[in-house]
Amino acid sequence: EIELGSSLVDPADPTSSRAVVLGGAATDYLTVPTRFEQRLRSWTLEAWVNPTNAVDGAGIILRRAVQSLANGGYAQNYVIGLETNAGNLRLYAGYTLANGSNLVLRGASPIPTGQWTYVAATYNNSSATLILYTNGVICASTNRFSTSPPLNGKGGETFVRIGEDLAGQVDEVRLWSVVRSSTEIAASYSQVLTNQ
Repeated sequence: EIELGSSLVDPADPTSSRAVVLGGAATDYLTVPTRFEQRLRSWTLEAWVNPTNAVDGAGIILRRAVQSLANGGYAQNYVIGLETNAGNLRLYAGYTLANGSNLVLRGASPIPTGQWTYVAATYNNSSATLILYTNGVICASTNRFSTSPPLNGKGGETFVRIGEDLAGQVDEVRLWSVVRSSTEIAASYSQVLTNQ
């Protein structure tokens, strides 16, 4: 970027995309270095996604796994992703307990393929409320997830990954240790964030 005269610290310079392109394979993902601060009881997950199609576009946008489970899955502190539903994609988010129970909320509206869509999820541990957003607007909510997300596991892999099994592009992934309000999400989903 320096050779081209663009700024390393200004996300709007250059104006070309810096999105990661993912091929949809199980081993095609980004690993985020793990940190203690990623262990979250309450959280906000955000990203821009551009899935290729309704079959290959299904996958995990972001998750933190904390323990390998006997069924081959993982206990998850948080997860947001896309899944195939009736020939379309839909948003889901939540977490998985160490006993294998999935506490997941699914959006009703289809996520389009071949175009950018902003997706987000917030979980408030105090009120047991999980809310999903597309393009800054609430698309699903529940207050029935009263069991806290697992922060630690009892063995196996622990990781934070972006883009597992997802074919398409992912950009501007944001992980917050706070529950952002509907107003904050609507006001900032299309804005460049600085000093956050």
